[in-house]
Amino acid sequence: MKKALKIIGIILLVFFAALIIIPFAFKGKIIEMVKTEANKNLRATVDFSDVNLSLIRNFPNLSVKIENLSVIGIEQFQGDTLAYMDNLGLTIDIMSVIRGSEIEIKKITLDQPYVHVKVLKDGTANYDIAIESEETDEVVDEESESANLNISEYSIKNGRIVYDDASLAMLMVMDGFNHTGKGDFSEDIFTLYTNTDIKTLDVVYEGVKYLRRVEVDLKADLEMDMVNMKFTFKENELDINDLALRFDGWLAMPADDIDMDITFNLVKTELRSILSLIPADFTQDLDGVTANGAVKLEGYVRGVYNETSMPGYALDFAIDNGSVQYPDLPRSIENIQIAAIIVSPEGDDMDLMTIDVPKFHMEIGKTANNPNTVDATLSLRRPMTDPLIKTRVDADLDFGTFKDVIPMEEDFNL
Repeated sequence: MKKALKIIGIILLVFFAALIIIPFAFKGKIIEMVKTEANKNLRATVDFSDVNLSLIRNFPNLSVKIENLSVIGIEQFQGDTLAYMDNLGLTIDIMSVIRGSEIEIKKITLDQPYVHVKVLKDGTANYDIAIESEETDEVVDEESESANLNISEYSIKNGRIVYDDASLAMLMVMDGFNHTGKGDFSEDIFTLYTNTDIKTLDVVYEGVKYLRRVEVDLKADLEMDMVNMKFTFKENELDINDLALRFDGWLAMPADDIDMDITFNLVKTELRSILSLIPADFTQDLDGVTANGAVKLEGYVRGVYNETSMPGYALDFAIDNGSVQYPDLPRSIENIQIAAIIVSPEGDDMDLMTIDVPKFHMEIGKTANNPNTVDATLSLRRPMTDPLIKTRVDADLDFGTFKDVIPMEEDFNL
């Protein structure tokens, strides 16, 4: 009995010693492979400070942690940081390393990544760093080492993403970016389950702050058809501040064209959800404002997108029995009733877009002596060339009472 226990103890000791020693035996091989492959295939400088290996953390797979990973631009982006992260974690099939023919990566984790995408006015982008492989008649050595991303899970933790596009005069900054994805990428057809949350999102376009410190949550489950490059939305919901959108449909990229059929609708049907998305540059007067009323927002994007065609789209928007009350003012805007429909067919002729507003009604601080009511309708055709406008406005307003409804400077009078 004692002899058996001794043998078992020796076996366990050897086993755990192997778990500690084996990673170090392959450490140099992995470091050399990562640096060589990265710098050979990228127009950028890739570097990192150290690599930690472990067989215990994700046994029987090999855990690799690359510390202080950086991707620095060259040429016109010389010295610019495209990406930096404290840790890049990889889970690798240890048998693929031992075989040496193909290294299989199963899981990727990015810890606190900083990504700065920069596009110059001429459209040159700092992320365009992949070196295209030249077509040759050379026979590929089947025994040469390569990396195969047979990923089943990936994640990004607490990232900062900056998109600075001078060609569009657009700046987008995402802080506290978290994302997870799970799916069997080895299959031709599988479901990818993703969750994304952004603590703060800022968007500036042509100098105007359209979004400032907006919170975003996205749950998106996609059926991935990798053979036909078709991606079908399953259970999906996008929350932007208090606004919640649900969308369904599919998007396909079988060749250069992008084909799509996507529908969307508003989940939270309250007016204050819409007010939460008013551009930041115009919200300084909305602090403390209360808003009520039912909102409808639904539509679709359908058709082919390429250099000569745009998909068709439609937007159906309505507000029923809405009201807005500014703080510290005695009266409010009541009985807001709006219906609007925008439709644009597929193609490249934006002049075929139609805009119809069959109903627009609101009462601005209405009293028995001052109706302060606006009613209007609008029909717009040929908006891009020779606009055909049919409209009617009926208003009975006493501008002198607006100070009881809308904040105004003391020295400003109507």
